[in-house]
Amino acid sequence: MNKSTILLGAVTALILTGCTSKMNYKSDKMIDSSKKYNIEIRMKKTIEPGFFVTDVTNKVTLYINDEIVLKGNLDRDESGELQGIYNNEKLNLACSKDSIFSPSFCTVHLGKKRIGESKLEIYQR
Repeated sequence: MNKSTILLGAVTALILTGCTSKMNYKSDKMIDSSKKYNIEIRMKKTIEPGFFVTDVTNKVTLYINDEIVLKGNLDRDESGELQGIYNNEKLNLACSKDSIFSPSFCTVHLGKKRIGESKLEIYQR
């Protein structure tokens, strides 16, 4: 094989696979009605084009009073549910998205009480 064939193959592979894209999303800061919890949700979306399939990951982090209390992945479409424990109570983060063009909307429950809800919007770091 000559050098030009190898170079052409490498360039073709790069064009077909593309480049990884990363986007950061976050909610507005939320304060529950009792003013006990300061809540924020952040999500890092990574899109990695592949040869036959594009890999999408949505890593979400929930902060309460500026402390990380829950981390995990949402589904490819930015919807899903994460659960954990905070202050000995069940913690639930549920996110959904109405359409591909709408922002994700997340709700936070602690025990049986909803303590926050907000949409996730792109922000620059």
